[in-house]
Amino acid sequence: VNPYINDVYYMYWDAFQVLQKFPQIYRRSHVEEFNDLLLYLLQKNRSQFQVLAKGISEVRAKERNKRVDSQYVDNFLDSFLKDALIRRLLVANHLAHTEADMHTDGQWQGIFRLDCLPAQSLQDTIATVKDMCVAEFGAAPKFEISGDVDT
Repeated sequence: VNPYINDVYYMYWDAFQVLQKFPQIYRRSHVEEFNDLLLYLLQKNRSQFQVLAKGISEVRAKERNKRVDSQYVDNFLDSFLKDALIRRLLVANHLAHTEADMHTDGQWQGIFRLDCLPAQSLQDTIATVKDMCVAEFGAAPKFEISGDVDT
């Protein structure tokens, strides 16, 4: 097991352990505590992409020696990055939702803010990931957002 990829796994595992122990939310003060916890976990795990990049770099080096299947690595990366982006998007949406004073402004559909632009959130995250890749590897993969990016 690659130690960097293992570190990323434990970042998620530790976050899961902390979140599952959070008590049931009954009052607004609980929501605020939960939001603080989410912000803390986001901050604590913000290096996940950099750590993963180091692990993938090592795996790619082994791949060149034909010990690792490149399609397997590509599938793993695609799955991990999609899942990570979705988690960040959901957390960002939750935080925006609760910051709007529990949707008193009529801009909400369930837990989703109607004026939230998911494509913008994705573009912000993509920019961060590209910067990290360029800093670590000198290049970054191409990202493409398909569909209606204005809604």
